[in-house]
Amino acid sequence: MPKANEPEKCACASQQSVIELSLTEKRLFEQRKIYLVGAIEEDACIDIIQKIEVLNMINSNPISLYITSPGGNIADGFALVDFIEKSKAPIHTFGIGLNASMGAVILASGAKKHRTITKNGTIMLHRASWGTSTDYDANQEKLSKFLKKECEKIYAHIAGIVSKQGKEVKKDCEHGLWLTAKESIAYGLVDGIY
Repeated sequence: MPKANEPEKCACASQQSVIELSLTEKRLFEQRKIYLVGAIEEDACIDIIQKIEVLNMINSNPISLYITSPGGNIADGFALVDFIEKSKAPIHTFGIGLNASMGAVILASGAKKHRTITKNGTIMLHRASWGTSTDYDANQEKLSKFLKKECEKIYAHIAGIVSKQGKEVKKDCEHGLWLTAKESIAYGLVDGIY
């Protein structure tokens, strides 16, 4: 019998679909529970996407996605959002702790009426940025235009979720929008407290 932190191979949908999981992860996976903890980056998002796909192969029962994230890469985050939205199984999202930036976007992208946050959870939305560099070079103008498009994509996505105008969401996000659990419900990003 493997220990709690030792990997165990879990044959999920078929013998060909094998995901290596710790015993704890295996037990949670069997209950259709997935965790996204930390930065939104390629490896984390691909891992979640693969788990969603395998669970969709098994059946279309709801999948629970627990999220705590300071945010991260916009492209990787929207790749995950695309799979959440196309999933045959509804994705129920649960915000635990802080969900900022793309973490908040992913949390809000869960199945309507099934997006919750813990009573002490926090959501933060802001204008997209690119790293922390202050260097200006020939690509700065291109980067600035790209970021503007990415911001507009985020604002439009959030506006569609919360039934507000994109301009209103943009105004709210320009200087950072910090929301308590109850304020997140009132804004329309989540539906209830977990």
